[in-house]
Amino acid sequence: MKSNRSRAGLSECLVLACILMLGLFFRVRRLGDDPFFQDQAATSMGALQVVEGSRPLVGPMSFSFRTTLRDPPLPSYLYAMPFAVSGDPRIARIFTALWNLFSISLACKFCRLYFGRNAGLFASALYAAHPTAVLASRFIWNPNLAAPFVMLFLYTGLQGYYQSRRIPRMLHLPTLALAILCHPSHALLLPVSLLFWSWAWWNHAAERRAFIVQVGASGAIAMLLLAPWLAGNLQIAATTYSTENMRTLGDWMPLQTPDLTVVNTALAGEGCWRNNCPMLLGERPPAFMTHFLPGITLVAAAWTLFLGALQRRVLPPLVIAAAFFLPPAIASATGRVFDHYVWPLIGNAVIIQAAVLSAERDYGSTRGRQFMKSLMPNSTRRLIQFPYALVMALILFGQARFNFLYNPREGLLSLNQNLATVRYALKTARDAGTELILQDYQPPDELRCIGCRGWARP
Repeated sequence: MKSNRSRAGLSECLVLACILMLGLFFRVRRLGDDPFFQDQAATSMGALQVVEGSRPLVGPMSFSFRTTLRDPPLPSYLYAMPFAVSGDPRIARIFTALWNLFSISLACKFCRLYFGRNAGLFASALYAAHPTAVLASRFIWNPNLAAPFVMLFLYTGLQGYYQSRRIPRMLHLPTLALAILCHPSHALLLPVSLLFWSWAWWNHAAERRAFIVQVGASGAIAMLLLAPWLAGNLQIAATTYSTENMRTLGDWMPLQTPDLTVVNTALAGEGCWRNNCPMLLGERPPAFMTHFLPGITLVAAAWTLFLGALQRRVLPPLVIAAAFFLPPAIASATGRVFDHYVWPLIGNAVIIQAAVLSAERDYGSTRGRQFMKSLMPNSTRRLIQFPYALVMALILFGQARFNFLYNPREGLLSLNQNLATVRYALKTARDAGTELILQDYQPPDELRCIGCRGWARP
């Protein structure tokens, strides 16, 4: 029995390793062909400043705010690791790909723990090949580093509040703080923490005193992590205060009916993958059957919630679904939501999609087991799961096909061409003994990246 279990574990590790290798191939294939936009240059400049000894409290520019406030600095420190090895942005792109492989591994472990081994492996395969997740792992940008922290946020929440483990409770809010320090939109995950707290308060009455202490300590650690960025922005706000800033901050306040079109396009592997979307001139290969994924995700969420309610294990599918749908819904209610708000949440969506394939035994012994058997016999579940698995396998094949055929240049100048041009110009200037002047193609009033003109240095 022990030998069979060891062989099964080895087989699972080998399958996961193959999935991760395929995911890495999709993320680094023709890596230098992707365009190099200004936001990538700004993030790179922030990382280079850290390499040179600077310790910024804020990021190099404002991706998220309409005012002079700056984004968090954590990506500058993370990207400083590859830039300390080489100033070549392609090395930092490889770092982005490897960093996101970690989120695929976490999604597999997470899904396996609550929905079974087969569901975990299938979730990792869907995540490894999803076109949006692949493209968001191919270039340098703040939101592209948040996915592992989002996975850890949910994992620590379920381990801490659902399974009553002290250390995960303490780490829950700090992981959310780290996600926020990649991109501020992840503050919209806080309602998911409220779900965890409400469930623990109701179901673990004997632990309420310890619960209050641990949540307080977790929040204090999270605030310590956020404090430097908040202090840096307070300093900026104090020196650049204006009525215009207050007016633009007020633009966030009016509420409207949420529009989740951005969720549909991200799930379907469509829409904008980078800034300057009107500049994307190339034709993409058709993403076979992925346009069904938004509807499939909704049905899968309802199905897993239904089974979870029958088995009295509703919290795992509930918080996973909430962590995918709530942030873009809240953001769109303010009239300000973008594709990259959804990118780091794709792992939640693939777990929902794969959870449909969970077997009853993967849920362990529950009080609702006998009732569930009478209401939903195993033969009925298999009748539902088999065609579902076939459809998802076809979608997975279509995603893999898309990633093989996709031309990342999309009709634009590639990073390889940019680097070759700069190197040629540097060589020519050195040979001639003259100074090299690089001119940015953007008008000065549109240049959001302060210091990007200093990108190319001899």
